[in-house]
Amino acid sequence: MENNGNITIYVISHNIESIKMAKNDDLYTPLFVGAEKKDTLGFLADNTGDNISNKNKDYAELTGFYWMCKNSKSDIIGLNHYRRYLSKSKFGKLLNSEDITYFLKEHDLIIPKIYKNLDSLSNYENFTVLNTNDPFVFAYDTTREIIREKTPEYLDAFDYVMKSNLTTHSNIFIGHKDLMNRYADWIFPLLFELENRINLNDYPPRLMGYLTEIYFQVWIKHLDLKVKEVEPKFIGFNLNLSKFLAKNPLIRKFYEVFIIPYKKKRYITNYKKY
Repeated sequence: MENNGNITIYVISHNIESIKMAKNDDLYTPLFVGAEKKDTLGFLADNTGDNISNKNKDYAELTGFYWMCKNSKSDIIGLNHYRRYLSKSKFGKLLNSEDITYFLKEHDLIIPKIYKNLDSLSNYENFTVLNTNDPFVFAYDTTREIIREKTPEYLDAFDYVMKSNLTTHSNIFIGHKDLMNRYADWIFPLLFELENRINLNDYPPRLMGYLTEIYFQVWIKHLDLKVKEVEPKFIGFNLNLSKFLAKNPLIRKFYEVFIIPYKKKRYITNYKKY
């Protein structure tokens, strides 16, 4: 059942196993995404009210975010994942309502700590080079064209973020709903138009979710929002192991010295760097 209080953190879950794992109390509320034509066991689901649940294959947690903006009654909303939350410190407890209220007195948003891409690749290179896949170049270039046509005031921020080597995790945030509605009013028309101009069958699932991990930064940059970065907390041995390995300096160096150059050689180099 939805928490209709002042703050609700929606815990994105995509199947029966994950929603049973999701934190569920007065602050944290599981939200079953991609719920269209599925048994949700009575949990709150993204196929009710105004929704885009049927787009979940490509939009991932964004179908949950859309539902939150259109249907939530809370003044402050957050998006966490059933295995990814925001915490006070690396080994600390999850954020509680007092933490959230305190941080949002001085900041516009709470987000996971920003980190550097491998080999200092720009965000543009990180997605296109490491995927060695021409359609990703087309998706980014098409996005830039849409922004230039529809919301040109965002173009400088888009170019800045594409050149940056800093990125964030999984579209996770906590913020005032009025502010997040402004983000929804910008990002969803952009994504819907992108969907009209590219062939989603050329891409792996979750494309829009992956892209918005970067486009979220464009919106933050354009509005010059003040963000509070906190530690992401991962649930489960396998996820924690993979994140530990990803952050290990020796493993990162090995990847940068041996793997990335190989991927770069495979990459078709006729792309423009923003």
